[in-house]
Order: sequence, then C-alpha cells, then structure tokens
Amino acid sequence: MNKLQEHWSRSRCLHLVKATDVLGSQVEVERWLDRPTIGLDQRRPIDLLCTPAGVELLEEHLERLECGVYA
Repeated sequence: MNKLQEHWSRSRCLHLVKATDVLGSQVEVERWLDRPTIGLDQRRPIDLLCTPAGVELLEEHLERLECGVYA
C-alpha cells in the first residue's frame, strides 16, 4: 500500500469513528451508510467515500448531524 492509499484508508476509518460517535452505534452507521440521505441530496454515504470531495461532504454532514441539523 502506498502512502496515498494509507492516507485514504486512515481517513475513511476516522470518518467511520466519527459517524459512530454521532449516530451511536456501529449498527446504525452500517444502516446509515447504505441509505439515501436527505442531507446528501439523496445520495448514499457509502458512495461518497470514494473521492476527496465526497469525504468532505460526509464530514460536513456529520458535523451538521452532531449539531441537530438533519437536512
């Protein structure tokens, strides 16, 4: 694994940890990842983990969820 792949792997792990903190459990995160989400224009969070822009959107969305903003 090269350094870029390592970085992406760590980054995704950190976002999943953050999602678990916000959503409360790994089971909820697994469900959330696979469901279209209003706050992400009906995109599934798992589909956004592939690109830097998608990861940034997830980061912002999790921050909004943490503050109680669901849309």
